[in-house]
Amino acid sequence: MYCCQNSQKSIKNMDIVISSDAHQGDREYMEDLTSTIHERVSFAAGNIDQYYIAVYDGHGGSEAAYFARKMLWNTIKKQRGFYSNDPAHVVKAIKEGFLATHRAMWKESDKWPKYKCFWPSTSGTTVSTVIIRGRRMFVAHVGDSGVVLGIDDHVSSIRSHNLTEDHKPESPDEKKRIEALGGAVLARNGTHRVAWKRPVLKQHSGPFLRSTKTELVPFLAVARSLGDFWSYEALHDQFWVSPLPDVNVYDINPDVHKFIIVASDGLWGVVRPNKAVRFVQKTIKDVSDPLNADVSHKLVALAMSKWKKRKTRADNTSVIVVFFQEGENQPCNLSDQQKSSVSQTNTDTASVVSVETPRSM
Repeated sequence: MYCCQNSQKSIKNMDIVISSDAHQGDREYMEDLTSTIHERVSFAAGNIDQYYIAVYDGHGGSEAAYFARKMLWNTIKKQRGFYSNDPAHVVKAIKEGFLATHRAMWKESDKWPKYKCFWPSTSGTTVSTVIIRGRRMFVAHVGDSGVVLGIDDHVSSIRSHNLTEDHKPESPDEKKRIEALGGAVLARNGTHRVAWKRPVLKQHSGPFLRSTKTELVPFLAVARSLGDFWSYEALHDQFWVSPLPDVNVYDINPDVHKFIIVASDGLWGVVRPNKAVRFVQKTIKDVSDPLNADVSHKLVALAMSKWKKRKTRADNTSVIVVFFQEGENQPCNLSDQQKSSVSQTNTDTASVVSVETPRSM
């Protein structure tokens, strides 16, 4: 984690350009969703541009992804400390926002379609969010929708830096956590999955008892998500598929940190981060405004061509590219249909945070 310096000077905003696109691929349903939101937040020291960018990759139905898109951002903003000058307080608020959204989703999930007409819904969603406030960036995620930064140090060619690490069941820390809660990680068709402890008899209803016969079914290929309530473990009152996000804090220097790519595994499953970053840089090379390059659409098209070459059904693919440019108090440009701009007053903090020269990423 690259944490930020904390001081009390006024902040200089950046220009942000956002390009967003998605494709259903060859799947029967589209379970990917995205958010791109711009707000102006008033602090005692002045106004700050605040952005919320997110990709939700649903599975087992789109219900969890839709719920997360509707509720997560507003829930995060309601948490104590979110508008604090202290990054640690903001990180805590983001984590609590994820958990509160998960709990609210659990209550709603009884209304969702049942799995195979009998078991409760197995809907869940990865979430990767980027929250930008001035020049400070918070990256939070559960699952395997990755966030990658494009870095140009003016010495070598542009390179990628992963801002997230996929939450995979076979990862040592995730496997240890799951097994400590009484869960299991099993392989199916060469892919490690969190196992579902499922009643053997479909006629079973009501709470699980010690006498209830169960079987372990290799089920989900991510170790963290929102939703996936089938993974609840009553003894420890926790979930094998954890809703707790990793949250990291970064300072942005637009002269070095050129853009981020936020995408579902429909992109990252077939395009390596370095290739994606070089592709974006090449695409915008000869245009004055990155928005005119239609870069997200071209990245999605690249992913579709890679899936086709593999002779495999293309996955749902969502891509958001966020460009950082020098500027002060300039309006945001959004290229998709989910843009919104609101004015919000915050009285919890006495002054606005100033961001010093970013540490290297």
